[in-house]
Amino acid sequence: MNTTHHPVENEITTTPPTIEGWTPEDREPSSAENNFVSIALFAFLILFGLGCLIVF
Repeated sequence: MNTTHHPVENEITTTPPTIEGWTPEDREPSSAENNFVSIALFAFLILFGLGCLIVF
């Protein structure tokens, strides 16, 4: 039984899946994308809270 660790041998090398011509991007989101998502989630949180206050 071989107990040594060989990460290169255990690594699976496959290409990322493509869905109808779309390939996943290996880049970090830009600051504009981060800001937009943060503002959108905060706005949803405010609207959800106001909706709960009105209903209950």
